[in-house]
Amino acid sequence: FKCNTYGGRRIMLHEAIRELYDTAVLIQGNTVNDVVVKDENGNEVSIVKDDVTAKITELEDATSYIHARHNAYPSIADQLDDMFHNGFDAWKATIQEVKDNNPKPSE
Repeated sequence: FKCNTYGGRRIMLHEAIRELYDTAVLIQGNTVNDVVVKDENGNEVSIVKDDVTAKITELEDATSYIHARHNAYPSIADQLDDMFHNGFDAWKATIQEVKDNNPKPSE
């Protein structure tokens, strides 16, 4: 599994807006420059682009290890092959190495 940067950025945009603006129920657009945000009555919600951009950066920093781990893990087929040929403990060591090389921010 390889992370989709464009899709991930769009998801972060929407998540950032939802975290900053609790009245947002409809978010349309892929960038902070073209996004339209509406409340439950269909009224446009005014957003501060700099605040949204800062929140996106905060969210990306907090989750960057996830993308790094996804890109570093062997494929499922390779993991199963590793378990078959080298045993469960060898597989765990491989996975632990990925985790150690890409720690969560709190670790």
